[in-house]
Amino acid sequence: MQILGITASSINRRHVEIAKAHGSKVVLWHNVPGLTCLQTGLLFEGRVPCDGEVRVERCTQCRLHIAGVPRVAASVLSRVGLPVVDGRSHRLESLLAARALTARHAEAVTRALGEPDAIQVGALWAREVLRRNGVPESKLHLIRPGVNLQDDPAPVSIPDPWTPAGEGRPLRLIFWGRVHRSKGIHTVLEALALRPKLRIEFAIFGDITPNNAYCDDMQDRAAADGRARFHGRIDPDQVQPLLRTADVAIIPSRWHETGPLTVFEAQAAGLPIIGANRGGVGELCTGPGARLFTPEDAQSLAQVFDEISRPGVLEGMRRHVERARTMTDVRDDVARLYAQLVNGKVN
Repeated sequence: MQILGITASSINRRHVEIAKAHGSKVVLWHNVPGLTCLQTGLLFEGRVPCDGEVRVERCTQCRLHIAGVPRVAASVLSRVGLPVVDGRSHRLESLLAARALTARHAEAVTRALGEPDAIQVGALWAREVLRRNGVPESKLHLIRPGVNLQDDPAPVSIPDPWTPAGEGRPLRLIFWGRVHRSKGIHTVLEALALRPKLRIEFAIFGDITPNNAYCDDMQDRAAADGRARFHGRIDPDQVQPLLRTADVAIIPSRWHETGPLTVFEAQAAGLPIIGANRGGVGELCTGPGARLFTPEDAQSLAQVFDEISRPGVLEGMRRHVERARTMTDVRDDVARLYAQLVNGKVN
């Protein structure tokens, strides 16, 4: 049985127990920080990268501080507290029981990671997180995701985000994905603000959430700069044609991405990549067809903008864009793992 996650509302431990009782092998796909991280982002107190090891005191302090508890109080409550009482609803009681609730989470993580026969991880960072939480190396299998490419896609209409082409046109920089702080759009806008004279157009594709403080702030910053524009979401079949109109893909995520698919989509379009050096982005964007910058460091990104704006740099990057990993590659890797499980070659 292949499961993509374990939650109370869908596939849960009872399903795993039934499958194993009937002799089925169980494979868990671990692809998001939230499997072990209560705050889902592997950022301690929402700011500092975390190694992902579930430690009751540290995790309790993190969840309390993110919930608005002052750091000193969060530190105290992470060391002492009330036991958990089922049906608890009062906020004060929940805060006092935070340590016990985190201990429950730690136990649940241990059980969830111990039951599958194999665990697929989509990135090296995910493998390291599970190792730190006691999963044996023999159970971990690196199978990165891939992009789904059609052999002969039908022509589609795409939005035109760029100013008319002409001599000395601006460099075309494109982002596509969720408009959320975790994706790091703010860092790109901050870097552009540091280089007001660079000729760059920044096209941003993604859903805008109405009355969302982050989305509103990003739109205001883009409008003030004049070189950045939001264009709303695009359909999956528009991604490749649209990417081929750009010069550079930017993936500025501030958290640990698995994959991410945007890297493979950019590679499939022959597009050089500027990526934040964290998680799967940092693992994949190491060749001469990409440039990495320090996550959430606008000055580091601005220096990359300086480099790729020099004559010949972008052309050189384009010649070295790596081959995209596809779903055919994923299929082959998964089939190989399943065969090993069936034949008893995976512990």
